[in-house]
Amino acid sequence: MTHVAMFVFNTVLHDSRVLREARSLVRFGYKVKLIGITEATRHETIPLDGIEILRLPLLRLPIISTSDIKFLRVLLYGLRILWYSIQVRNTRADIYHVHDFEPLLIGYLLAKRYHSKLVYDSHELYWGRFRLPWWGEPLRKLLARLESFLAHRTDYVITVSHGLSQELSTRFKPKSIAVVRNISEVSHTHCTRNLRRDANIPDDAKIVVHTGNLLPMERCFDEIIMSMQLLPANIYLAFVGTGKLLPHLLQLSKQLNLSSRVKFLPPVNPHEVVPYIKECDIGIVSTRPDTPSSYHALPHKLFEYIAATLPVVAGNLPEVQTIIKSYDIGVIFHSYEPHSIAAAIKKALEPTSYIRFKHNIRKAQMELNWQVEQHKLLSVYGNLTR
Repeated sequence: MTHVAMFVFNTVLHDSRVLREARSLVRFGYKVKLIGITEATRHETIPLDGIEILRLPLLRLPIISTSDIKFLRVLLYGLRILWYSIQVRNTRADIYHVHDFEPLLIGYLLAKRYHSKLVYDSHELYWGRFRLPWWGEPLRKLLARLESFLAHRTDYVITVSHGLSQELSTRFKPKSIAVVRNISEVSHTHCTRNLRRDANIPDDAKIVVHTGNLLPMERCFDEIIMSMQLLPANIYLAFVGTGKLLPHLLQLSKQLNLSSRVKFLPPVNPHEVVPYIKECDIGIVSTRPDTPSSYHALPHKLFEYIAATLPVVAGNLPEVQTIIKSYDIGVIFHSYEPHSIAAAIKKALEPTSYIRFKHNIRKAQMELNWQVEQHKLLSVYGNLTR
């Protein structure tokens, strides 16, 4: 049996892509150990669907952790990656599968040490998604070069969209690269929660839903909320997720007298998202093409909406536009302004268009599901184990 060690620098249990890939590998005969992090003080072992999940404690430096000084926070983040790497240094595997940049160096060193294969799963343009203060730019450039050096020497690079694949091919010049999109599984799960009831939304109201974290990077949350002022009173907006922007968005909704129509709901487990949002009417993609990474993005929420049979309203991201136009499943807004977003929502809800979109989504689900997409991942692993 081929042993796979997956490294990811997050808490694992809410990372739907990582869990989907691990489940597929287990299902097709691989032994998978998935190593993430935890806020707990001791390591945690969690068996899940045949995956051995190990969560390692983060390095704790209380004085730095509570500091508002950005330099110290960046330093702590680097020290935590180093501590994670030290903890996994004796992990043996036939294939090391690292998710994003943080565990790439230790994955490379272990693959060299044990003469194993190395897969770099790059979910985004890591160094193209944020900007550091002036003092951090030399560090960012240095680490971007380190990423290119290491990725060039991996056995396979995997990424989430064709645009990112072209960009990474130019930057890394890897031996092999594959696109495995962040597509949802066909859901047979029953969610114990009911979104309409949780949000206290009337049965005859229309619901526009947004899933995912409420983070400040490349998003148009304010404009989406402001667009509700331009829509009929029977259209509600529901955010399923949490994050740093939640207090601001709550305050904005209150200022605009929209608290009764803009609802904020806590996240659900990844496998429950699709059944939870099925009662909604429209799914909205909030990503803006403000950075190289977001420009090439193909967000997982798009495929959650498709799996839930929800017509999609989205901005002009090239990869998202391609999906929506190819399958005719929604409406694109070309300006990230409230009036443009509101017009797109109205157009998507027009009865004739809405019926067409729903019909086309059901056809698209035959292709855009993880049961089909997983074979691209399995092909990568087949090539590595020949």
